[in-house]
Amino acid sequence: MAHVMNLTETLSLAFHSMVYLAERRGPRPCSAREIGDHFGATEPLVTKTLQRLLRTGLIRSCKGPGGGYSLVVPPEEVSLLSIAEAVEGPLKSQGCALKGCNRPPCPVKGLVDAVTDRVSQELASKTLAELVECFHGEEETATECTLKHRRRRKKALWKKNWDSARV
Repeated sequence: MAHVMNLTETLSLAFHSMVYLAERRGPRPCSAREIGDHFGATEPLVTKTLQRLLRTGLIRSCKGPGGGYSLVVPPEEVSLLSIAEAVEGPLKSQGCALKGCNRPPCPVKGLVDAVTDRVSQELASKTLAELVECFHGEEETATECTLKHRRRRKKALWKKNWDSARV
């Protein structure tokens, strides 16, 4: 089966770079060359990707010897959707790809719109901190990691509601 959805190389690099920066939070920023070497990406591609993230205020740059990039926003406050939109722009449905489709409303367009909305919701519901944890967790798959985070959120929400009901 053909791929229904593919991440661009730039978006994948943005996610990986943000995880890298989150893991190395501290006094020394990370250079584009260091990040590129770590992921096997060219320095110009890393620089271009980081410049897009820089414009949105998710990261900052420091010029000069020992300069580089570092996170501005705590990983717990960065949604994966904000990273995706910083790099790719707003997620938009492409609708029906068939130029000769003359069925208003096209059921395929509705399906594609729904899938796009679901992807946006998933990215908005995940944080950079959760992605970092998935990189280091003992889960075998990203799906298991996602399910674990959903259970934690439900449990925390249940506890919060329980505690507020008891007061």
